Amino acid sequence: MIDCIKKQKGFTRYRTAPGFTLIELLIVIAVLGILAAGVIAAINPVAKINSANLAKAETFAASVQNSLAINLVGEWTFDEEIQGSAKDTSGYGNNGTVNGPILDADRRGRANRAYSFDGVDDYVQIADSNALDATNEITVEAWFYTKRDFGATGRYHILTKELSTANYILRNDERTNDEGGPGLAFTASFNNGGNYYGVGKVIPTTNEWHHVVGVFDTKKRGMELWLDGKLVQNRTDVLGLTMDSNNALVGIGSYPYGPSNRSFNGFIDDVRIYKQAFSLSQIQQLYAQGLKEHRLAIRQY
Repeated sequence: MIDCIKKQKGFTRYRTAPGFTLIELLIVIAVLGILAAGVIAAINPVAKINSANLAKAETFAASVQNSLAINLVGEWTFDEEIQGSAKDTSGYGNNGTVNGPILDADRRGRANRAYSFDGVDDYVQIADSNALDATNEITVEAWFYTKRDFGATGRYHILTKELSTANYILRNDERTNDEGGPGLAFTASFNNGGNYYGVGKVIPTTNEWHHVVGVFDTKKRGMELWLDGKLVQNRTDVLGLTMDSNNALVGIGSYPYGPSNRSFNGFIDDVRIYKQAFSLSQIQQLYAQGLKEHRLAIRQY
Protein backbone atom coordinates (compact mmCIF):
# COMPACT_ATOMS: atom_id res chain seq x y z
CA MET A 1 0.00 0.00 0.00
CA ILE A 2 1.24 3.48 -0.81
CA ASP A 3 0.69 6.13 1.83
CA CYS A 4 1.24 9.58 0.33
CA ILE A 5 2.24 12.09 2.98
CA LYS A 6 3.00 15.79 2.75
CA LYS A 7 4.94 16.30 5.95
CA GLN A 8 3.59 19.79 6.49
CA LYS A 9 -0.02 19.02 5.57
CA GLY A 10 -0.26 15.30 6.31
CA PHE A 11 -3.49 13.39 6.41
CA THR A 12 -4.23 9.92 7.80
CA ARG A 13 -7.17 7.74 6.77
CA TYR A 14 -8.88 5.44 9.24
CA ARG A 15 -11.09 2.66 7.83
CA THR A 16 -13.59 0.99 10.13
CA ALA A 17 -16.00 -0.52 7.62
CA PRO A 18 -16.22 -1.25 3.88
CA GLY A 19 -16.99 1.74 1.69
CA PHE A 20 -15.97 5.38 1.84
CA THR A 21 -17.27 7.97 4.27
CA LEU A 22 -17.50 11.64 3.36
CA ILE A 23 -14.39 12.40 5.41
CA GLU A 24 -12.47 9.63 3.66
CA LEU A 25 -13.42 11.03 0.28
CA LEU A 26 -12.31 14.51 1.32
CA ILE A 27 -8.98 13.17 2.50
CA VAL A 28 -8.43 11.23 -0.74
CA ILE A 29 -9.19 14.38 -2.72
CA ALA A 30 -6.77 16.35 -0.55
CA VAL A 31 -3.96 13.85 -1.09
CA LEU A 32 -4.51 13.87 -4.86
CA GLY A 33 -4.51 17.66 -4.86
CA ILE A 34 -1.27 17.83 -2.91
CA LEU A 35 0.39 15.31 -5.24
CA ALA A 36 -0.77 17.22 -8.29
CA ALA A 37 0.70 20.44 -6.94
CA GLY A 38 3.97 18.81 -5.92
CA VAL A 39 4.73 16.28 -8.66
CA ILE A 40 8.37 17.20 -8.52
CA ALA A 41 8.60 15.58 -5.10
CA ALA A 42 7.79 12.19 -6.58
CA ILE A 43 10.92 12.48 -8.72
CA ASN A 44 13.11 13.73 -5.89
CA PRO A 45 11.45 13.06 -2.48
CA VAL A 46 13.67 15.55 -0.66
CA ALA A 47 13.43 18.33 -3.23
CA LYS A 48 12.07 21.63 -2.03
CA ILE A 49 8.84 22.68 -3.67
CA ASN A 50 8.89 25.93 -5.55
CA SER A 51 6.76 28.70 -4.13
CA ALA A 52 4.02 28.43 -6.77
CA ASN A 53 3.44 24.72 -6.25
CA LEU A 54 3.69 25.13 -2.50
CA ALA A 55 1.04 27.82 -2.52
CA LYS A 56 -1.32 25.62 -4.57
CA ALA A 57 -0.77 22.63 -2.32
CA GLU A 58 -1.20 24.61 0.88
CA THR A 59 -4.33 26.36 -0.36
CA PHE A 60 -5.98 23.12 -1.40
CA ALA A 61 -4.99 21.24 1.73
CA ALA A 62 -6.09 24.13 3.94
CA SER A 63 -9.54 24.16 2.34
CA VAL A 64 -10.04 20.48 3.17
CA GLN A 65 -8.48 20.84 6.61
CA ASN A 66 -10.84 23.70 7.43
CA SER A 67 -13.81 21.52 6.50
CA LEU A 68 -12.62 18.94 9.02
CA ALA A 69 -11.58 21.32 11.82
CA ILE A 70 -15.11 21.77 13.10
CA ASN A 71 -13.86 21.93 16.68
CA LEU A 72 -11.62 24.94 16.14
CA VAL A 73 -13.18 27.65 18.34
CA GLY A 74 -10.39 30.24 18.48
CA GLU A 75 -7.58 31.06 16.05
CA TRP A 76 -5.30 34.07 16.18
CA THR A 77 -2.68 33.91 13.40
CA PHE A 78 -1.88 37.67 13.39
CA ASP A 79 -1.54 37.42 9.60
CA GLU A 80 -3.61 40.54 8.87
CA GLU A 81 -0.37 42.59 8.90
CA ILE A 82 -2.31 45.40 10.62
CA GLN A 83 -0.84 46.74 13.83
CA GLY A 84 -3.40 46.42 16.61
CA SER A 85 -5.37 43.63 14.93
CA ALA A 86 -5.94 40.25 16.59
CA LYS A 87 -8.72 38.79 14.46
CA ASP A 88 -10.17 35.40 15.32
CA THR A 89 -10.18 33.47 12.04
CA SER A 90 -11.97 30.41 13.46
CA GLY A 91 -15.34 31.85 12.48
CA TYR A 92 -16.47 32.30 16.09
CA GLY A 93 -15.68 36.02 16.17
CA ASN A 94 -13.53 35.98 19.31
CA ASN A 95 -11.46 38.95 18.19
CA GLY A 96 -8.80 40.23 20.56
CA THR A 97 -7.87 43.70 21.79
CA VAL A 98 -4.16 44.43 21.47
CA ASN A 99 -2.60 46.26 24.41
CA GLY A 100 1.05 47.05 23.67
CA PRO A 101 2.52 44.24 21.54
CA ILE A 102 4.16 45.25 18.27
CA LEU A 103 3.99 43.32 15.01
CA ASP A 104 7.25 41.61 14.01
CA ALA A 105 8.48 38.79 11.77
CA ASP A 106 7.12 35.28 12.25
CA ARG A 107 9.12 32.04 12.31
CA ARG A 108 9.20 31.98 8.50
CA GLY A 109 10.71 35.44 8.36
CA ARG A 110 7.54 37.08 7.06
CA ALA A 111 7.26 40.66 8.28
CA ASN A 112 4.37 41.74 10.51
CA ARG A 113 2.95 38.23 11.02
CA ALA A 114 3.64 37.71 14.76
CA TYR A 115 3.43 39.88 17.87
CA SER A 116 6.41 40.89 19.99
CA PHE A 117 5.72 41.14 23.73
CA ASP A 118 8.02 43.25 25.93
CA GLY A 119 7.71 41.19 29.12
CA VAL A 120 6.49 44.21 31.08
CA ASP A 121 2.93 45.22 30.23
CA ASP A 122 2.01 43.84 26.78
CA TYR A 123 -0.96 41.52 26.29
CA VAL A 124 -3.84 40.60 23.98
CA GLN A 125 -7.24 40.45 25.65
CA ILE A 126 -10.13 38.32 24.35
CA ALA A 127 -13.65 38.51 25.76
CA ASP A 128 -15.18 35.51 27.51
CA SER A 129 -17.25 33.25 25.30
CA ASN A 130 -19.00 29.95 25.86
CA ALA A 131 -17.19 28.67 22.78
CA LEU A 132 -13.85 29.15 24.56
CA ASP A 133 -14.84 27.23 27.70
CA ALA A 134 -13.69 23.64 28.06
CA THR A 135 -14.75 20.90 30.46
CA ASN A 136 -14.08 17.38 29.17
CA GLU A 137 -11.58 17.84 26.35
CA ILE A 138 -9.47 20.53 24.73
CA THR A 139 -6.36 21.12 22.65
CA VAL A 140 -4.51 24.44 22.85
CA GLU A 141 -1.49 25.31 20.74
CA ALA A 142 0.84 28.21 20.05
CA TRP A 143 4.19 29.06 18.50
CA PHE A 144 6.48 31.08 20.77
CA TYR A 145 10.00 32.50 20.90
CA THR A 146 11.15 33.29 24.41
CA LYS A 147 13.88 35.79 25.23
CA ARG A 148 13.69 34.90 28.91
CA ASP A 149 14.85 31.65 30.50
CA PHE A 150 12.01 29.29 31.36
CA GLY A 151 12.15 27.82 34.83
CA ALA A 152 13.46 31.12 36.20
CA THR A 153 11.53 33.35 38.57
CA GLY A 154 8.08 34.25 37.31
CA ARG A 155 4.89 32.80 35.91
CA TYR A 156 4.60 34.40 32.49
CA HIS A 157 1.79 33.35 30.23
CA ILE A 158 1.59 32.37 26.59
CA LEU A 159 -2.16 31.68 26.76
CA THR A 160 -4.48 31.81 29.75
CA LYS A 161 -8.15 31.71 30.74
CA GLU A 162 -7.93 32.28 34.45
CA LEU A 163 -9.65 34.27 37.16
CA SER A 164 -10.60 32.61 40.45
CA THR A 165 -10.25 29.30 38.62
CA ALA A 166 -8.10 28.31 35.66
CA ASN A 167 -9.89 26.77 32.71
CA TYR A 168 -6.51 26.34 30.95
CA ILE A 169 -3.05 27.94 30.99
CA LEU A 170 0.10 27.64 28.88
CA ARG A 171 2.90 29.34 30.79
CA ASN A 172 6.27 29.24 32.46
CA ASP A 173 5.99 28.24 36.10
CA GLU A 174 9.09 28.65 38.25
CA ARG A 175 7.71 26.52 41.07
CA THR A 176 8.26 22.82 41.65
CA ASN A 177 4.72 21.67 42.21
CA ASP A 178 1.79 19.67 40.87
CA GLU A 179 0.97 22.34 38.29
CA GLY A 180 3.67 21.35 35.78
CA GLY A 181 6.61 23.45 36.95
CA PRO A 182 9.37 24.24 36.91
CA GLY A 183 9.44 25.23 33.26
CA LEU A 184 6.90 25.24 30.46
CA ALA A 185 3.57 23.89 31.72
CA PHE A 186 -0.02 23.21 30.68
CA THR A 187 -2.21 23.75 33.74
CA ALA A 188 -5.90 23.68 34.65
CA SER A 189 -7.98 23.76 37.82
CA PHE A 190 -10.54 21.19 38.93
CA ASN A 191 -13.15 20.87 41.69
CA ASN A 192 -14.03 24.57 41.60
CA GLY A 193 -10.45 25.63 42.08
CA GLY A 194 -9.79 23.10 44.78
CA ASN A 195 -7.07 21.39 42.76
CA TYR A 196 -4.61 22.68 40.19
CA TYR A 197 -2.94 20.04 38.05
CA GLY A 198 -0.46 20.41 35.23
CA VAL A 199 2.10 18.75 32.99
CA GLY A 200 5.37 20.01 31.61
CA LYS A 201 8.60 20.34 33.59
CA VAL A 202 10.55 21.13 30.43
CA ILE A 203 12.88 24.06 29.68
CA PRO A 204 12.67 25.23 26.06
CA THR A 205 15.72 26.96 24.62
CA THR A 206 15.75 30.74 24.38
CA ASN A 207 15.96 32.81 21.21
CA GLU A 208 14.38 30.30 18.85
CA TRP A 209 10.88 29.30 17.85
CA HIS A 210 9.02 26.45 19.55
CA HIS A 211 5.62 24.81 19.11
CA VAL A 212 3.67 23.93 22.25
CA VAL A 213 0.45 21.91 22.57
CA GLY A 214 -1.58 21.17 25.68
CA VAL A 215 -4.22 18.43 25.64
CA PHE A 216 -6.87 17.38 28.14
CA ASP A 217 -9.08 14.32 27.66
CA THR A 218 -11.12 13.24 30.68
CA LYS A 219 -12.06 9.83 29.22
CA LYS A 220 -8.90 8.28 27.79
CA ARG A 221 -5.64 10.26 27.97
CA GLY A 222 -5.68 12.71 30.85
CA MET A 223 -3.35 15.70 30.44
CA GLU A 224 -0.46 16.01 28.00
CA LEU A 225 2.15 18.62 27.08
CA TRP A 226 3.86 18.47 23.70
CA LEU A 227 6.89 20.51 22.65
CA ASP A 228 8.06 20.62 19.02
CA GLY A 229 6.09 17.54 18.05
CA LYS A 230 7.22 15.38 20.96
CA LEU A 231 5.31 14.30 24.04
CA VAL A 232 7.02 15.81 27.09
CA GLN A 233 4.80 14.59 29.92
CA ASN A 234 1.39 13.07 30.51
CA ARG A 235 -0.63 12.21 33.57
CA THR A 236 -3.67 9.99 33.94
CA ASP A 237 -4.64 10.73 37.54
CA VAL A 238 -6.99 13.41 36.15
CA LEU A 239 -9.10 10.90 34.25
CA GLY A 240 -12.76 11.35 35.10
CA LEU A 241 -12.28 14.94 36.28
CA THR A 242 -13.92 18.00 34.75
CA MET A 243 -12.01 21.19 34.02
CA ASP A 244 -13.31 24.33 35.71
CA SER A 245 -15.04 26.39 33.02
CA ASN A 246 -15.32 30.05 34.00
CA ASN A 247 -16.24 33.57 32.92
CA ALA A 248 -12.63 34.70 32.67
CA LEU A 249 -11.19 36.67 29.81
CA VAL A 250 -8.63 34.95 27.59
CA GLY A 251 -5.14 36.42 27.57
CA ILE A 252 -2.29 35.99 25.09
CA GLY A 253 1.13 37.06 26.35
CA SER A 254 0.02 37.84 29.89
CA TYR A 255 -2.77 37.82 32.43
CA PRO A 256 -5.66 39.51 30.54
CA TYR A 257 -6.66 42.11 33.15
CA GLY A 258 -3.98 44.72 32.64
CA PRO A 259 -0.21 44.92 33.19
CA SER A 260 1.06 42.27 35.59
CA ASN A 261 4.16 40.34 36.57
CA ARG A 262 2.99 37.50 34.31
CA SER A 263 4.03 39.11 31.02
CA PHE A 264 5.79 37.05 28.36
CA ASN A 265 9.01 38.40 26.82
CA GLY A 266 9.40 37.35 23.18
CA PHE A 267 7.24 36.52 20.16
CA ILE A 268 3.93 34.65 19.99
CA ASP A 269 2.12 33.46 16.87
CA ASP A 270 -0.61 31.12 15.60
CA VAL A 271 -2.54 30.57 18.82
CA ARG A 272 -5.41 28.11 18.50
CA ILE A 273 -8.03 26.51 20.76
CA TYR A 274 -9.87 23.33 19.78
CA LYS A 275 -12.72 21.67 21.67
CA GLN A 276 -11.23 18.30 20.87
CA ALA A 277 -8.42 16.17 22.26
CA PHE A 278 -6.09 15.79 19.29
CA SER A 279 -4.39 12.46 18.59
CA LEU A 280 -0.63 11.92 18.33
CA SER A 281 -0.74 12.08 14.53
CA GLN A 282 -2.84 15.27 14.57
CA ILE A 283 -0.45 16.99 16.98
CA GLN A 284 2.55 16.04 14.87
CA GLN A 285 0.70 17.38 11.84
CA LEU A 286 0.15 20.70 13.61
CA TYR A 287 3.87 20.92 14.29
CA ALA A 288 4.95 19.83 10.83
CA GLN A 289 2.68 22.21 8.96
CA GLY A 290 4.00 25.12 10.99
CA LEU A 291 7.68 24.57 10.27
CA LYS A 292 9.62 27.09 8.22
CA GLU A 293 10.53 24.69 5.41
CA HIS A 294 7.95 22.58 3.57
CA ARG A 295 8.69 19.30 1.81
CA LEU A 296 6.69 16.46 0.28
CA ALA A 297 7.62 12.82 0.53
CA ILE A 298 6.23 9.47 -0.60
CA ARG A 299 6.43 6.53 1.77
CA GLN A 300 5.87 2.92 0.84
CA TYR A 301 4.86 0.19 3.27
